[in-house]
Amino acid sequence: FPSHDKTAVVAWWHPRTMAAITLSPLTFSVMVWGAILLITLCHELAHSLSLQHYGLPVSEWGIVGMLGLVGVYVDLSPIYHLVNPWQRLHVLLAGIWFQGVIAAGAWWLAQISWLNFPWLPWQWWWQIVCWIGWGSLLWNLNPLVRTDGYYALVTWTQCWNLQAVSWELYVKAWRRKRFPWCFGASPWVVGYVPACVGYGVIMISLWVMTWS
Repeated sequence: FPSHDKTAVVAWWHPRTMAAITLSPLTFSVMVWGAILLITLCHELAHSLSLQHYGLPVSEWGIVGMLGLVGVYVDLSPIYHLVNPWQRLHVLLAGIWFQGVIAAGAWWLAQISWLNFPWLPWQWWWQIVCWIGWGSLLWNLNPLVRTDGYYALVTWTQCWNLQAVSWELYVKAWRRKRFPWCFGASPWVVGYVPACVGYGVIMISLWVMTWS
């Protein structure tokens, strides 16, 4: 993945031409901003289309801003009108699935750009879209926070308020010096905290390996 150098110019050495393709920090920042906006729009569009597929209205949507970035959101509360849990899962995971499609397509377009137009900056754009797409997909699957992946897990297991219940179980087990499964809890409740810890360790390790 491209990185900034000390001369304040972003450079990527093309393996075939062995020539440095450079971008100014402003251009690189605009590409990153645009990629985040594109991924966010596609993610929320997928949620919206899946809601309408099951005859539910999009009751609320809007624009959000955080740390200088702009995105959109769609209110998913209408999914509770769906009785079938698989339909709920479809709506909840539609955004993540669409992100994966966009990221995979961007990767292929980046390879085509590298092979046919190595002197143009398009490969930068598709490479950035690819990495941001996969990164945000992993974030949305993060069980540590209440994102789409967490709510999909809750819907699938029918363990409502899974996060709080699981942590409370381990706190109680620690205080009483007993194993968590001794309290007769669901396997999903017992396994949630170790899964969170393992996921966090893997993500931090990948981040350190990528940027070290």
